[in-house]
Order: sequence, then structure tokens, then C-alpha cells
Amino acid sequence: MSGILEVRIAQYSEDGPRPIKTEFGYQGRRLRQLKREGDVAIYEVLGGGGKMLLGYEVVRIRVAPPNTFPDGSSVPWREIYPSSSRDSTDWGLIAFSYPRNGLDRAMERFGDMLSCGEGTPQGSTNDEQVV
Repeated sequence: MSGILEVRIAQYSEDGPRPIKTEFGYQGRRLRQLKREGDVAIYEVLGGGGKMLLGYEVVRIRVAPPNTFPDGSSVPWREIYPSSSRDSTDWGLIAFSYPRNGLDRAMERFGDMLSCGEGTPQGSTNDEQVV
């Protein structure tokens, strides 16, 4: 696959991928899932050891295939959070941030993503690759 990690829009089955955690640390912050329907989720973003609300993130959960690294370690088929790396195009396409007073706007985005499939490349289905 030319060194590109294949990532798919979340698909679900009885033998599905390892689910993403509903609460986890990321870039020095705590993220806690407030709501999820299908592959769309809203997380609250907490700082200060999980005691201070910083804002909200509305994301489309993706699925990554199993991968074995050069050191021999591996990761299973799993759901993943959108990337915020400088090279990623996830933010603004399948992930959106809102300030701590923006819960209403975040919930509106959540509904919009559910109703229009925002973030899925035009003409694609949930079976097609997103890289």
C-alpha cells in the first residue's frame, strides 16, 4: 500500500474493530465522550487534571486496520480518533472544536454530521478508503 496507512470510516459488525475508549488522555488533555451515534461522537475536552472544561470536539470516528511496526509490536483492527497532526486534513473535515460555551453549537454540528454524512468523501460509501 505504498507506506500509507489505510483508514476507513467506522464500520460495525459482531466481529468489529476494537472500540475507541469513551475517556482517554490526548495531548495533555482528557477527552470524555458525551454522546455517540454510529461513527459520530461528541467529546468534552478537559484540562487541569480533568477538572477544568476547555471545550468540545465533534468527530467522525474512523477505523484503522491491524498494523505491525518494524520493532515487531502490533496494534489490532481498531477505531481511532481523528488526527490533529500538522499534516492531517481531519480538522475541519471530520473533526471540529468548540469553546467551553459552545455546547449548543457542538450539538448542532453533531446533528448535521449525522444527517448529511459530512466528512465522508463525495461519492464514497462507508466501505471506501479515507487517507
